[in-house]
Amino acid sequence: MPTIKELRKICQKSEYAPSWRTQSTEGRFNRIFSIYLTWLLIHLPIMPNQITAIGTIVYLAGAFLFVFNNAMLYALGLFLIFLSFVLDACDGEVARYKRLAQGGNIGGAYVE
Repeated sequence: MPTIKELRKICQKSEYAPSWRTQSTEGRFNRIFSIYLTWLLIHLPIMPNQITAIGTIVYLAGAFLFVFNNAMLYALGLFLIFLSFVLDACDGEVARYKRLAQGGNIGGAYVE
């Protein structure tokens, strides 16, 4: 079982991962949290494109909550949208860990 430190090296500092300098502030912030969720996801039989689909559903659910005029639902909607951004980072990290992102495979980027 890899540690978080080992996962950061494999998933966030590989030649296929975006560099810290070229990534947006939001992307850098998401990477702080995404590695912990990635650690959980690599132990499940789930593929990166499935993570992308789940992230899309979570995003849409969060956006839908803004329809209601309720502060608690706004807060939950914001959390779900943030979670969808973290899941967006996780799909690439899982792909790099499972070696599905090698060889210039642009399939995952196309799904994005």
